[in-house]
Amino acid sequence: MMNIPALVFVILFGVTSLVHLFFCYKESEKLRKISKCFCLLFLSIAAILFAPDKPLIYVGALCGMVGDYFMINKQKLSFLITAMILFFAGHVLYCIQGVQLLSYQLPYYAYIIAGGFILICLFALYPITGKMAGKAGFGGNVYLSFLIVALSLGIMIAVDRPSNPLPGILFAVGYLLFFISDSMIAITTYVKDVKRRDFYIMITYLLAQFFIIFGLLIPFITK
Repeated sequence: MMNIPALVFVILFGVTSLVHLFFCYKESEKLRKISKCFCLLFLSIAAILFAPDKPLIYVGALCGMVGDYFMINKQKLSFLITAMILFFAGHVLYCIQGVQLLSYQLPYYAYIIAGGFILICLFALYPITGKMAGKAGFGGNVYLSFLIVALSLGIMIAVDRPSNPLPGILFAVGYLLFFISDSMIAITTYVKDVKRRDFYIMITYLLAQFFIIFGLLIPFITK
């Protein structure tokens, strides 16, 4: 049976996202800031209505919504760090739900490999990110390397579900877009600003959130 209330909020997410992107393109800072958080709010409500018994999905989306609020003033280091923590928490919740889509239990060494990769990136990339962001570069290294781990998880989900690889594909593409979006944030914040930066950041970010959330929702929507 079609979930009309949930679809209404998906449409609201789409409309609000287009309005927000228009403000980003026009560089209308006040309207851009006002509209930003509503996008993830509507997507979070849609996730709740589609799968109310899957809190990892919609709580992860709500973490993104609150993170969006703090990213509005990302020039303040405390706001940027708070936003990164919230986004990271959301990604952890998404990945826990993603692991549950696998038909098998991940061995303990898979987590060791993932943690080792993040640890290597933490120090290996610091000579580059440290010049850009100072000590905040450590946090950025952990965050971006975690996105790569999450992208790998999406590929694993797709391979594990050959009859229906769409959830894994959406999850992986979402994290690829997230990596692009967050890389643009880092570059435009610490290296060189560009015209209409928020338009390019937000179009990849909103698509990323949509793909990840619906990649996780599809197995439960189609039951």
